[in-house]
Amino acid sequence: MCYYAEGDLDQAIDAYNKSLEIQPDLPDAHNNLGAALQAVGRHDEAMAHFETALRSRPLFAIAHVNRALMWLRNGDYERGWFEFEWRREVLADAIDSRKRCLMNSSNGNNGKPIRQVCVLASGMRVHFTLKKRTRDPCFLVCFRGMDGKRKEKSTRESTKRRATDAAIAIVEEDYTPKHEPIKNPSWDDAIKEMKRYMAANNLRPRTIDQYGVPIQGLRNAFPDTNGPAEVTPKMAQEFKVLRLEAGRAARTVKGDICNLKTVYGHWWRDTCQIVDTNPFEHVTPPKDEKKPPRVISDEEAESFLNWLEGRWDGWLFPRTFLETKKMTGCRIGELASVRTKNLRDGRLHFLAMTRQKAGSRGQ
Repeated sequence: MCYYAEGDLDQAIDAYNKSLEIQPDLPDAHNNLGAALQAVGRHDEAMAHFETALRSRPLFAIAHVNRALMWLRNGDYERGWFEFEWRREVLADAIDSRKRCLMNSSNGNNGKPIRQVCVLASGMRVHFTLKKRTRDPCFLVCFRGMDGKRKEKSTRESTKRRATDAAIAIVEEDYTPKHEPIKNPSWDDAIKEMKRYMAANNLRPRTIDQYGVPIQGLRNAFPDTNGPAEVTPKMAQEFKVLRLEAGRAARTVKGDICNLKTVYGHWWRDTCQIVDTNPFEHVTPPKDEKKPPRVISDEEAESFLNWLEGRWDGWLFPRTFLETKKMTGCRIGELASVRTKNLRDGRLHFLAMTRQKAGSRGQ
């Protein structure tokens, strides 16, 4: 941090990169490197390091704040302001010295349990002990939980320093008030809760809004319902019929049903825990009739290939790739998976099995 504090950003970036060469999954180094890169204007690289830090440590408050500032800078205010709420955690960490652990024992514990104290954000002190068992390389943390009962959990760490950090996180999690899900919420409350969890999973605002379209269609189909919990499996089946009778294309109705299955099953039932069932679980989407493919003429193909060659300033690979596909008749996935050893004597060789599959498709 010395180089960064002194304003020598280039030296700081080099130092953080060297740290990551030694320990690639170190969240503090990724966050600090991201901050240094952001300061020199390398914003895309900075965001990538903030994301990596949060994958390693999801509750890393300062990394959340740095990511929020990047989103706000890029004009993504919805995600940015939501993420910026993590600043409260950063302030709590600063006041509480990172919810410090007060060591009550010396470094040489001689195999005896290590007694420590975790100071929570509220100022409450929770005593805990680190100990090891025979044939278990990982430390165990022992403490009295919020319910007053004695608890013993594995830190999954074999070194004292990492086990201490893990123990603090375990104690904090136990003493953190659990978020009670809303039961039988209104439509607006259910959508708000879903968007909250979607944003926490880093879904794009456009993706989040797309889920709102079929939900609104469901509300319009059954205006007397007060919330998603009132939709029954029978109503879910009726929704498909009503949409088709209203003139909606089968493909549109299929997409609506698939999205509502996801909303009810993954988000409202499993993630938000605000409904108990998924009424769309057994709704079969309508069959989407595929349009017959149109075979383009040789003139159209040549015109497209000429445009492609001019668009990429004489780069021959796209044209060669498509012409090869046309001659071989295989799918793009099959062609893309061809290895160098399949190119012999100026010819492209396929396995007989691959060509048999292509023949069964009428190519």
